[in-house]
This record gives sequence, structure tokens and C-alpha cells, in this order.
Amino acid sequence: GVHLLVEAMETLPHTRLVIAGDGPERQSLEAQVRREGLAGRVTFVGWVEPSEVARYMTQAAIVVVPSIWPEPFGMVGIEAMAYGRPVVAFNVGGIREWLVPGETGVLVPPTDVAGLRQSLAQLMDNQETAAQMGRKGRAVVEQRFTAEVYRDALLPVLSRARDARRAV
Repeated sequence: GVHLLVEAMETLPHTRLVIAGDGPERQSLEAQVRREGLAGRVTFVGWVEPSEVARYMTQAAIVVVPSIWPEPFGMVGIEAMAYGRPVVAFNVGGIREWLVPGETGVLVPPTDVAGLRQSLAQLMDNQETAAQMGRKGRAVVEQRFTAEVYRDALLPVLSRARDARRAV
């Protein structure tokens, strides 16, 4: 869905887009950026080493997850929220499991370029709302998605499994 995000950029003239990641569509995306006259506002950084993720996340005002296939979960959104960034994403797959519309970000109907554009413009125009969403997202990550939360949920399950095995 990155091609849809690039399309949305056409009418967001004061916006810069950094595309992190790599894949087979990169050449066609670069060609789309050139065709649409966005080369000065769109940067492709390619694969980002895990040690560099923090740098990109802290520089971002908004993180967009433009997936149009049914994402099983979408870790990049959780990472963005952990860095206190609001997320705008298409409402596909498991994204709704972690993105709380209007609280931690904005869900846009799949492939709705106008909705994506409007959501981005609204958050860019209202930095306080974006900051509030980022703070709420960070709180959600701390409440639901830390290693400690998973450990604390998993240990009782493992204990029950061990006890059941001993009873056999």
C-alpha cells in the first residue's frame, strides 16, 4: 500500500515522507515518486538496521502503516506507539488489535487515498492531538505489549501445563 501513501502525498505540499524498508516494489515506487514530481519530498532509506529504528521513529511526526493486505499484527505500529508516535493505518487484518481509533491514531478504510490524505493533514494541522495520541499509544504499549506483560501472562499458562502433565 506504499503506492497509495505516495499518491496521498500529491496534495500534502508541506509534508516530507521517509520510506523505510525495502522490497520488490521499490523501483516502481521510486518511478511513481519521480512521475508525480515528489522526488524532493520523498526519501527512500531502504532497510533500517534495528539499531537505527529509534532515530527514524523519534524524527517522525506520524508513522503510517499503509498495508492493504490483512496484516496479522503489524509490529511497526507497536514500535511507533512505543516511541510516542501517532499511527495512521489502513483498517486491515490485526491492526485494529492495537490501534485505538481516535486515541492512539487513525484507522482509514482500506485503499481510501482521500481518507489517508485527510487523516494525515488533520494530524499535521493539529500537533497537540497528534501528541496526545502518541502519549496514549505509549501508555497502551506499556500496559499491553511489553515483555513483562507477556511473561506475566505466559507463566501461569506454563505452570498449568506443567501441573497437568504431572497429573498424568
